[in-house]
Amino acid sequence: MLYRDIEDASPLIDLASRIVSIDGGCVLREEGQLNALIIPEDGSEAFSHIAYDRFPLARVKRGQRTRAQRYYIRWGDAAVEVLERGAEFSRIRHLRTGYEMDVLTSRIRRVRNGTTIVNDSTDYVLPLDAGDLVSVVTETSRGFFVKRNGVCGWYFGELEYL
Repeated sequence: MLYRDIEDASPLIDLASRIVSIDGGCVLREEGQLNALIIPEDGSEAFSHIAYDRFPLARVKRGQRTRAQRYYIRWGDAAVEVLERGAEFSRIRHLRTGYEMDVLTSRIRRVRNGTTIVNDSTDYVLPLDAGDLVSVVTETSRGFFVKRNGVCGWYFGELEYL
């Protein structure tokens, strides 16, 4: 989940570089998933995978588009300043980039040296079509933090739980 500019737990397969990473963060990340690589027979390069997460499935009732501006604060580069603390969401500024965004207050931590960090947070709006199936990671007053095909992001419409 550390190799892309969005929060993505699906396997990374780069045949040209001869790299395969199936670590979906299933132990360390709340929204992680367990991935299994399916290795093709007879020397084919048609690798595929299956994945499992523990979250309830839901169907998207109304599609939404993504927006160009987004950021993903990940482990190792998570130092922030809390600008406004709220009960459910807080406004933060990422120290290295200056990017401001709202994050779940429950993901804000203070570490031993006094630095404030945010555990893996994004403001990515997941592009979805009506009828898409998503895993619901968190339901909030503003919308849902969901995952589709390993990619995490926010959905602001209605869901039909399955």
